[in-house]
Amino acid sequence: MSYVRGPMSYVLCPRSEVLENVAKDRSVVRTENGRFRLLGIGVYSPSSPATVPRFTPRPSSMRLFALYATSIIAGFCMMSLEIVGARLLQPVFGSSIDVWAAIITVFILSLSIGYVIGGRVADRAKSNAILGWILTAAGACFMIIPAVALPFMEALPSSLTHARWGVLVAALVLFIAPSLLLGVVSPILVKLVFVSAERVGTTTGTLYAVGSFGNVLGILVSNYVLLQYVDINHTIYAEGIVLGLLGVAHLLRKIDATGHLVATEVPPAARGSAAGAVL
Repeated sequence: MSYVRGPMSYVLCPRSEVLENVAKDRSVVRTENGRFRLLGIGVYSPSSPATVPRFTPRPSSMRLFALYATSIIAGFCMMSLEIVGARLLQPVFGSSIDVWAAIITVFILSLSIGYVIGGRVADRAKSNAILGWILTAAGACFMIIPAVALPFMEALPSSLTHARWGVLVAALVLFIAPSLLLGVVSPILVKLVFVSAERVGTTTGTLYAVGSFGNVLGILVSNYVLLQYVDINHTIYAEGIVLGLLGVAHLLRKIDATGHLVATEVPPAARGSAAGAVL
């Protein structure tokens, strides 16, 4: 076992995790005597105070910027597809309240399923690699929609296109996959941003606020700009490209999940037995 001292505390963590953290985190360095320390903070020694409060690490500003930007872009594309998708259904199903009911139902349903799947994926994620693959897959789904939407709707039987629930079937087929994948994103981002149980409320609240800001931007920009000046298919293609590039960026630039490395307070009984194993 090894002790690494934080700003006001000592952290007890397995030696393997310390070595792994040293290799991946520039804020942790190895001193000349073989111990590890956080830059500018210091190292543990057996003569240090017996009280061991909890250490609460903070993610770097660049890490937060990358993750918050991902949340904004994913939220923007999600709501933009919802607004633009209603116009995409219009040639066959019109613009009645049934169209909007179908669109809202599909997107809320996909978000609910995506959150559940995303939570399970996040529990197993150790880095942002899976996030990169999900964003890339979502971008691919966006790219497919313009090519298949109109042929698919025109191929539907008239009994279905004239039924009030027909538009729900079309919306499910066209939009369930990309919206579900984007729903998976948020729980994974929470895992990547999370660093301490003491700040889980602030972390989660801030992340969802940032994502909601992206949702608002997606609605306003799509309604007042994109639908007015840009072709619908071009809009969806562009958003698919952006999501794909964002996914590739996450695959190329690794971000480790650190929440599972946060240590808890060391019981007094464990301090004596662990002191001899200090680096």
